[in-house]
Amino acid sequence: MHEPGGHQLLGLKTAAQMLGCSRDHLLVLVDDGEIDFVDIARSGSLHRELRFTLAHLEALITKRTRRFPRTPS
Repeated sequence: MHEPGGHQLLGLKTAAQMLGCSRDHLLVLVDDGEIDFVDIARSGSLHRELRFTLAHLEALITKRTRRFPRTPS
């Protein structure tokens, strides 16, 4: 599935697999505001239909990338 502008929309399962985490963990990241998403559910719907772009995944990876401090030798 594609969104306008040619960006591929990834489902929850695919996005979680690409991040190497569970679907449940990805939902926690969504609920905590750690990752952006597209909700394609109908307006007024009581449930969410979450989709992610590669840019959403890359932004999370960039935000969460850490380096261990170098120890003096």
